[in-house]
Amino acid sequence: MKIQNPMSIYEKLNILSDAAKYDVACTSSGTKRKGDGSGIGNCTQCGICHSFSADGRCISLLKILFTNECIFDCKYCVNRRSNDVVRTSFTPDEVCTLTMEFYRRNYIEGLFLSSGILVSPDYTMELICATLYKLRKECNFQGYIHVKAIPGASQELIQKAGFLADRMSVNLELPTAEGLKLLAPHKSRKNILAPMRLIQEGRNENSRELSLYRQAPRFVPAGQSTQMIIGATTNPPALAYSNDLTSCDAPAVGYATVYPLTMFLRVLTAQLLILSLG
Repeated sequence: MKIQNPMSIYEKLNILSDAAKYDVACTSSGTKRKGDGSGIGNCTQCGICHSFSADGRCISLLKILFTNECIFDCKYCVNRRSNDVVRTSFTPDEVCTLTMEFYRRNYIEGLFLSSGILVSPDYTMELICATLYKLRKECNFQGYIHVKAIPGASQELIQKAGFLADRMSVNLELPTAEGLKLLAPHKSRKNILAPMRLIQEGRNENSRELSLYRQAPRFVPAGQSTQMIIGATTNPPALAYSNDLTSCDAPAVGYATVYPLTMFLRVLTAQLLILSLG
């Protein structure tokens, strides 16, 4: 039996920042400039992404997954259950330590936290909520936080995270139920849309509360966003669905492409099946 030694926080950071690069709900220039070791800087290193504040400033975020372990087997995802990759998870204390130490060194102004599904949606969302609570209440971190809501998690946990984060997002994954069933059979449109609707309704209710009580706690004050995989299904449905979303409370829609060749072949096969069935 092979016994794996415990990973250091630096080793975890290397793995979980790299695993987060496929989440494109942040601004990216798409550059691929790589450092050769003789100078300063390296644009291919993961871990730091950028977003914009309300006044238009570009702010740097620590972009990580809480865990790359996942109970789902989505065909397009590098962290899918069947993929042979090194698995690890942060603890809430480790995420807080990284965020605070990076902030003190002026590397970042906020945190972008996503995650695979560890054990169950509720279990994972509880860990994320514990992390946000510790960061806000114990570490007194008042910087920007963007967190991914976990589809299938309870309303109570989504609401709790909404009062601790500035922005929340839920990945739609695919614009059609047929594509979702084919490429992500463990996920359902109902579970994906439920937290999006909850966030929208929560923001509407919170807006009414703030009009009466200016000191009321703010719920997801920076709004929500979403992300879809493109190339996995035909693009017109994705664009049509995006147009519907922009008329509600999801003003930002990100598009993720599928990079590795094996994923491309899987997606291409699925797309051909969808077209033949249509």
